[in-house]
Amino acid sequence: MEAGLLGGISYYFGDLNDHFDLTHPGPSVSLIGRKVINTRLSLQVGLDLGFIDGDDSRSSNTFEVRRNLSFRSHVLDFHSGMEFNFFHYEHGSRDDNYTPFVVAGMSLFWFEPTTQYQGDKVKLRPLGTEGQNVAGEYSFIQPAIYYGGGFKFDINRDWSINLIITGRRTFTDYIDDVSTVYPDYNDLLALRSQVAVDLADRSIPDENGNKIGETGRQRGDSSKGDHIAFIHIGLFRYFGNIQCPEISKIK
Repeated sequence: MEAGLLGGISYYFGDLNDHFDLTHPGPSVSLIGRKVINTRLSLQVGLDLGFIDGDDSRSSNTFEVRRNLSFRSHVLDFHSGMEFNFFHYEHGSRDDNYTPFVVAGMSLFWFEPTTQYQGDKVKLRPLGTEGQNVAGEYSFIQPAIYYGGGFKFDINRDWSINLIITGRRTFTDYIDDVSTVYPDYNDLLALRSQVAVDLADRSIPDENGNKIGETGRQRGDSSKGDHIAFIHIGLFRYFGNIQCPEISKIK
């Protein structure tokens, strides 16, 4: 068995970061356990906690800047997958003590998008900002495909350093609370509140005072799901026995 504690950064890619901006990472930590099967394969389970955000004000797209939406969220992700080492890797070996590797599996993650409104932090999911019915909002627990790779090398027989880069191909487009079209504001006001109406369309008015959030107009791109990425580095402790070489028998 191996167990590791890692720290690093997390990223979100979606409607509020569709240009893959890497200049605004959030902090993250990771706890990972491995069951070593052989020198090539390991079963991995882990728990990642990260902070992600997106903001139209960072975009170079004119429409997105006027759309003026933003969000923040913590992400808690439980994942499990199979690791494959490209090189023969064995703790206690003088030669086979490092390897690049890949990992793939599934994850289940929790998120809760929020935004700042009049100086307060407001949860977006309960507002149904795209006209979702009451009790018909997107779930804050979602599955994802877990994939990635990295590099590990031993410091000594018990400790190793791991650099791990992983992604989550999610099955939701609502990590940022943006996906489809602007809602009917009369219905939204009746179902929710004035705050929901205000946060559904935060667009910057033009010189005539017109905003872009017309009912039925595209608010996001539902053809693409959201993605999450983590970059971590940390220490792993090996709890197994080191196999000693066999002593040659004298005949």
